[in-house]
Amino acid sequence: GRYPLALQYIDSAISILQPVTNQTDYAKLAQVYSTRAQVLHQQQRNDMALEDYRKCADAYREGGDFYQAAVSRIDVAIAQFRLGQYKESNELLEKLAAYFKTYDDANNFGLCYSQIGQNYWNLSEYDKAITAHLTAINKRQQAGNRSGEAFSWHQLGTLYQHAGKKTLAMKALDSAAVLYRILNRNSDLADVLLALGKVYKNDRETEKAADQYRLAANLLANAGSQSGYADALFELGLLKKSSDSKTAYACFDSCRLLNLKNGRDADAAYALMNLGDLEKNKGATQKGRALYEQAKKLVQQLNEPHALAHYYKSLGYDANSNVQYDSALYFFSKALQVFDSTDQEQAI
Repeated sequence: GRYPLALQYIDSAISILQPVTNQTDYAKLAQVYSTRAQVLHQQQRNDMALEDYRKCADAYREGGDFYQAAVSRIDVAIAQFRLGQYKESNELLEKLAAYFKTYDDANNFGLCYSQIGQNYWNLSEYDKAITAHLTAINKRQQAGNRSGEAFSWHQLGTLYQHAGKKTLAMKALDSAAVLYRILNRNSDLADVLLALGKVYKNDRETEKAADQYRLAANLLANAGSQSGYADALFELGLLKKSSDSKTAYACFDSCRLLNLKNGRDADAAYALMNLGDLEKNKGATQKGRALYEQAKKLVQQLNEPHALAHYYKSLGYDANSNVQYDSALYFFSKALQVFDSTDQEQAI
């Protein structure tokens, strides 16, 4: 996490390699640009990361390694995706997929179509997204890439879930779960179980959803993933919020403590908002407001739009429950302004 120091070393490496005179040094320069792009992405400086991924691909091309240049341009397309440049990303990926097809490279062809599916999902072109993920699954099966195949099944299941196609969603997610069990990838398996829980939740099968969330929480706890464990508890808390306030309160309180411990203040704020709701629901209005104020302080310190949007959303629910419809409309609109560009599921 010492990003400024990492960037200093990377810049020194770039200076040492200049001027580049042979193919080996072009390959080294490309790898350095790729590393710098990854660091910049970790800092959420995705516009600069995009430029470095482009420089990486250019260095491979200038060194005469056109195949590796094409592989690196997949990173360019993924960086465009992170910046919301979905159409531009797909234009590039379709060209790259055609290139990999000439090499019978099913693995990179599948990777391209997996990302194409993600782009179409964000463009709200769901049928095209589903088709792209099915193509990715087929190619990854050909390549024997079980990890990539599992990822694509997971994404496909999530798409079917949002389309309300329960049977297809469960079939796709079960396929992902089987592969992740074979690969002993428990954290990824837990993510799939959480997705299965949401399918059951949407179908109002609350206890089946709770079982999936508990299984996911146990996997993540055993894997030592405190942040993942907190997220699973949060989902269980939301599920139980209206039917079992005691369980919900315990989940949100544990979630709050874990997130504060791990520096995830935005997630701690979400937990505090839900604890505030539970206090208000049982008539402890002042205590509920105090918890909301704690959440507000965390959100303001972060200056993080997504967290603030969740805060506005919670205020909207509160106003709506108190028949303050003008206020509810105002807060939901404020939240929607952010979610429209950052979180499609929350926007819906």
